Amino acid sequence: PGPAQKFDASPVAKAFLMRAVPKDFYNRQTNHWQPYPSEADPDTEALLDRLLGEKGMFYKPLGTPLAQVIDERFPDAEDEFDIKSAFATLKFLNETWESAKKHCAAADLEIAEEDMENAEKEMENAEKEESAQATAAPAPAPAPAPAPTNGAQAIPGLEETTELVPGTLLVTHPGSVEPCFGRAVMVMARHDDEVGSATAGSCAWIINKPTNTTLGKIMSGTPSPDSAKLRRVADVFEHQPIYIGGPCESPMIVLHSLDELEGCSTKLHDGLYYGYQDCLETALELIDEEAASPSDFKLVLGTSLWGRGQLMGEMKQNHWVLVKGSAESIRHVVMDDLKPSDDMESMLASLQGTMVSPEGAELWGKVMSSLQGEYAAFGPLASIQRHSLDLAMASFHVLK
Repeated sequence: PGPAQKFDASPVAKAFLMRAVPKDFYNRQTNHWQPYPSEADPDTEALLDRLLGEKGMFYKPLGTPLAQVIDERFPDAEDEFDIKSAFATLKFLNETWESAKKHCAAADLEIAEEDMENAEKEMENAEKEESAQATAAPAPAPAPAPAPTNGAQAIPGLEETTELVPGTLLVTHPGSVEPCFGRAVMVMARHDDEVGSATAGSCAWIINKPTNTTLGKIMSGTPSPDSAKLRRVADVFEHQPIYIGGPCESPMIVLHSLDELEGCSTKLHDGLYYGYQDCLETALELIDEEAASPSDFKLVLGTSLWGRGQLMGEMKQNHWVLVKGSAESIRHVVMDDLKPSDDMESMLASLQGTMVSPEGAELWGKVMSSLQGEYAAFGPLASIQRHSLDLAMASFHVLK
């Protein structure tokens, strides 16, 4: 279990444990999940079922040391089949460890790199002691190491949940290479998997993808509104940035925390609402009375939609971490005013919806760092959001 002990000593590396191919995929024509053919070693796949879950694509904290899981799977490894599978597992863990180091070094993540280097030194020392005490009884598997302090400011009041209800946060797993959702933090608006329901499916908005586009820039490219109130809206909210809410087309969504506008809004969580254009029109009165300001509103274009059963299937694959929180903590995350990227390449990527800004990634890191256990160790990976699929595949190509 040597390599596994390194992962236990440095949980941040566990974010890179993943399958080569998913166990199943969602067929959008039938709205059902279907098995995905795989040529992976069946015994190693069985081990990944234990590590990632039967349908899991990515690692989800087990509450059990990885070394213990490996010990249970290969208690003796005496027959040829077990020896072959054990070596495949050893290679998989070593390849994943090196890939994690490569990603952390490329992103200049000193905290994560130092954490992994310390784990390697601990492993070397443990091997030396084991050699010196070859006749001693084997030591029990170590307990998972506490999450390292990663410098990200945790947000009090957040915790993992399993309930897909409006107002909860949907946070992308750090191992995901999906371009639209990498390092995304989303707020759930609707979830309904009832058969025959007219609204079956799920809806959420990404809230950490600011762009350099403002409402004023959008309005300048359209004919002047006929309504005096709409012209006033365009003027008052001229400098408000537009956030990318997802890859699907939708009317502009207005997120806010003003109880006074409950009449023209839908409640997401205590003290958190969403509305549409008419919400801004109604807000003009509050702004005139200085009871609100344009910065109290977050403007979102685009939405994220799932078919019936699709999001639940992705949850089983560990694509997402579902987070609940107090009214104050959820409001803090959703309404956080984030700066867009300032370099041209990042701005274009942000407008295309393929990456979040540095501040958007930082918010992802804060949310992840606020959770209990090994998830908190993933916080330092916030800045690794642009790794290519080829690099990501390096961590698990041995399973093919």
